[in-house]
Amino acid sequence: MPFDKLQSEVINSGLCCSCGTCVSACPLGYLSIPLGEVGSEKKPATKDCPDNCFICYQACPGKNLPFSEMEQMIFGQRRGDEPNEQMFGIYKSHMVTHAVADQIHQTGVAGASVSALLIHGLETGFLDAAIVAGYDKEKPWQVRPFLVTERQGVLAAARSKYGVCSTNTLLAEAAKNYERIGMVACPCHVWGVRKLALRKLAPKITDRIKLVIGLYCLAQNFSLAAEYMITQRMGVRLEDVAEFQYRGGALFGGGTWVKTKDGQEKTMELLGNWGMVPTVFIGYQMERCFVCRDHVAELADLSAGDVWGRHHELDKKSNLGWTGIFVRTPVGQEIMESAIQAGALYAERDDTIAEYYCVNPGHSKKRFANAKRIEYRKRYGWPVPNIT
Repeated sequence: MPFDKLQSEVINSGLCCSCGTCVSACPLGYLSIPLGEVGSEKKPATKDCPDNCFICYQACPGKNLPFSEMEQMIFGQRRGDEPNEQMFGIYKSHMVTHAVADQIHQTGVAGASVSALLIHGLETGFLDAAIVAGYDKEKPWQVRPFLVTERQGVLAAARSKYGVCSTNTLLAEAAKNYERIGMVACPCHVWGVRKLALRKLAPKITDRIKLVIGLYCLAQNFSLAAEYMITQRMGVRLEDVAEFQYRGGALFGGGTWVKTKDGQEKTMELLGNWGMVPTVFIGYQMERCFVCRDHVAELADLSAGDVWGRHHELDKKSNLGWTGIFVRTPVGQEIMESAIQAGALYAERDDTIAEYYCVNPGHSKKRFANAKRIEYRKRYGWPVPNIT
């Protein structure tokens, strides 16, 4: 059975991203990725599928990743030897930004610029809908994708999530109902969309993806990370959880926060007290994240993340935080310029990122540690992605 190839070479080998691309690519809708129970991983499951269909395997970015071909398709070139391109991928400019509207800025983290861009896109008709990551209603510490069409939907999904989110499972559904789709994606989700386009596997989907906003990504983590922090560090039973955020509560943009069904709130510092450091950032990563080398979503239209290393300077202008954005493609530049001109987004050009980016933990992990880990795995005969 064709799915067996995906099962054996990707899923059972630890190379599955749980991105969900295979689910949307399946022409018969036979694949699914369950939200998962405590302790389980979000991996694809299937019904019996035709013997001659290998689309799920061909679409999957977990094992075979034609990165240079996708780069050529998106930018019309492959990166050169210029240091900034080697570090950040191909881009037109880098900006430091934040939402202008206080409500949006205060609802998000850092500059809340991704929320501002999505809201601007939806309210001007640039986008019809957007795929975002939010929290499951039944298990509010677990992350799942949502399809939103208006401001409140975007704001409800604001703030960073570090849990596994199978974003691309909603691509097919979105394409059935909307013509101009935006998405907020980790690098692996971006790879899935770009690989579908490169291999022309699902043109009815990829022709409707208008804007891909990629996020800086250190790792996606199993929901056990959230469960550990809730139960062990904050002393709350899972059955008592009403709301949860990795970054929320009284510590703006920085505290792990839980609200119980009887109204109590508890907050734990994001990095302090050995809270999220051994759990989210180290202990519960998906296996595929240990061999990922894309920190800044190099194949997105826009790449967005916290500004590390310039906070003291920028906080003098806005103490609510800032978002760094790489403008990579014409469509990314179009919505950025539109949002700036409309007064939805404040932006300053920043050509100095290479001078301070190295303090970001994703830089050392993705560019150096993971590269060495791939070497070790090859030495031991363990599975590694085939990146070309």
